[in-house]
Amino acid sequence: MDNETCTGNIFNLPVPDGGNRWDDFDTIPDGCYDDNLDDFCDAPYVFEGGQDELPLIDLKEDFDDDGRGRFDNCPRNPNYSDQGTCTSGLVGRLCDNSLVLCDSCPLFLSVCLANCVGNRTCFNICNSQYDDCISDCDIGCGPDGFCSMAGEDQDGDGVGDACDNCPDRENSDQADTDEDGMGDICDSFPNDAANDSDGDGYSGNLDNCPLAPNSSQTDTDNDGIGDACDICIDVPNTQQADDDNDYVGNVCDNCPGIANNDQADTDGDGVGDACDICIDVPNTQQEDVDNDSVGNVCDNCPDTANPDQADIDADGIGDVCDNCLDNANTEQTDIDGDGIGNSCDNCDAVPNPNQLDADNDNIGDLCDSSPGCGGCGKPDCDIPSDVDNDGVPDSEDNCPLNCNTQQLDADNDGTGDVCDGSPGCGGGSCGSSEPDCEIEC
Repeated sequence: MDNETCTGNIFNLPVPDGGNRWDDFDTIPDGCYDDNLDDFCDAPYVFEGGQDELPLIDLKEDFDDDGRGRFDNCPRNPNYSDQGTCTSGLVGRLCDNSLVLCDSCPLFLSVCLANCVGNRTCFNICNSQYDDCISDCDIGCGPDGFCSMAGEDQDGDGVGDACDNCPDRENSDQADTDEDGMGDICDSFPNDAANDSDGDGYSGNLDNCPLAPNSSQTDTDNDGIGDACDICIDVPNTQQADDDNDYVGNVCDNCPGIANNDQADTDGDGVGDACDICIDVPNTQQEDVDNDSVGNVCDNCPDTANPDQADIDADGIGDVCDNCLDNANTEQTDIDGDGIGNSCDNCDAVPNPNQLDADNDNIGDLCDSSPGCGGCGKPDCDIPSDVDNDGVPDSEDNCPLNCNTQQLDADNDGTGDVCDGSPGCGGGSCGSSEPDCEIEC
């Protein structure tokens, strides 16, 4: 019937009187399915201005020309005798591009509604129920819109081999704890989706090194991390903290803040060379009084900052604190205490920090009997040092660091009263024969 002549009409006469056959809606390719075999399309035919509730199907349609008509168990591929090689009493089926060869319901088809796109349902006329077209079988639907059945089921669990996650072992519940597509019953590692990625025979959820092969599972420090992947094998460190990312854990890293994967420690003091302020001298405490990043035990001037450790005369005393910069003098002896070491002092027994030498004879003016200075037309001589400013030159002062203008020395030991620990004066008791001591000015 031409639908252009039926505008505005609704055809809903009861069976067997009702219905019309429409040229563009009477075969399966047109979308007209007849799953219950009542000779009417299961869905109404809708056209502009109306619809037919009971459209008729074409009873003579034979899509594959094998003479089987609408009762053909394989409507898209010729199989004149419904032949096929099957077991368990199943009848042959060569449908759906031969993906399914044996069908437990050979004379009827599971027809997909809406062409089984996405998560659609199919009506299975064999058991008169709707099935999920996709979950029934990974094959899904063929190009003609028919839903492919599960096919062979060698383990007899009711789930076809093509979509059974354990086709050789019965598991109708299809349990798959780790969701890796392999059923628990046949999964060697049911709780490990990676299925023992390191191949050491231990499931990832039990392996103490899931990414590093370690069939022995040795864990020396018993921290739950196997030696094969533990960044501190001998020291427990469950968190595997490694601040400097050198693959040596903080708890066993001899330089936890500086990357040093080799853990070199030349002096064996437990502090790695990469962060040791005295690489060649053991100094566990890493003391550095002058804060020049050179430890006290190896600093050539431990009290004076000199990070470059310059030492011109190579005597082990840094230039910044050496009292004879150009003369090697390891002992730093300075008899007169003028800050100039004996080995380079031109008056080593007389304080003369200025080291003036008018006649250039390498004998300082203050200890030179003929200094060549202090006369008419001659330069001034070096002035004797007087550190305590008491008017007595240091070379003559019996207390060069303590002001004592009188230079009293009660016990005549050469050390003035004001700096003598036992001056022999100032008895302090009534009737004492000791004289009064000089008072420091």
